[in-house]
Amino acid sequence: MARIGADILLGLHFLWVLFMLLGFPLAWFLKSRRIRLWHAIGLASYILLAVFNRFCPLTLGEEVLRRQAEPGFTYHGSFLAGWLEKLIYVENWGAPLWIFRLLAGIYLALVFSSWWWWPRNKKPGD
Repeated sequence: MARIGADILLGLHFLWVLFMLLGFPLAWFLKSRRIRLWHAIGLASYILLAVFNRFCPLTLGEEVLRRQAEPGFTYHGSFLAGWLEKLIYVENWGAPLWIFRLLAGIYLALVFSSWWWWPRNKKPGD
């Protein structure tokens, strides 16, 4: 059961990463203040985790569940889990980490500066 829970948590983690990458364009396209706010909160939490050199709670939860399922866990996981891991964790991409950090910094600057150049407009029901 713990293995299934770990796979589900990994899938949620993947969806969260997609939201962090695509939430800004989605909010812009839908003109949704709510999506924009959740995206900004998520990015702020990402920044805090990076600044304080902490792991994402989703990563830690998945690891706990995997260790419960397999006491000698070295992260083999299922086929799907293996591919999702390769997509989520940038260390597996083969590029230097500083390139990822540079691109992430540019994206973060764009998103957070948007609160100045794209002010919040209330939309009925949003």
